[in-house]
Amino acid sequence: NKNKTQTQKTMNYRIKEILPLQQGTSERGNWQSQEVIVEENANVQYPNQLLLRLRGDKTAQLTGLKAGDVVDVMYASTVRAYTTKDGRKVYNTEINCWSIRKVEQVF
Repeated sequence: NKNKTQTQKTMNYRIKEILPLQQGTSERGNWQSQEVIVEENANVQYPNQLLLRLRGDKTAQLTGLKAGDVVDVMYASTVRAYTTKDGRKVYNTEINCWSIRKVEQVF
């Protein structure tokens, strides 16, 4: 049993780390995903961080990006509810990114 709630946002962040590309094959065919850790691009003591996941051909958007780059991201956070085999309800949050692009800074 799956329940899903979705929120969409576009925000400006700084890349902290780009994690390795993950690839595999499932019953539906080949898949790939890659995660990137971004940090709120704000002058605050404890900036918020997000772990964003890009799937399929969207992973190509990370080509040429590196830690420290300022990027605009468009993403949706999704909360999924699962019922385990023993009847417990469990929640999982995913943050799926569908657009990430470098912000050209003018000095």
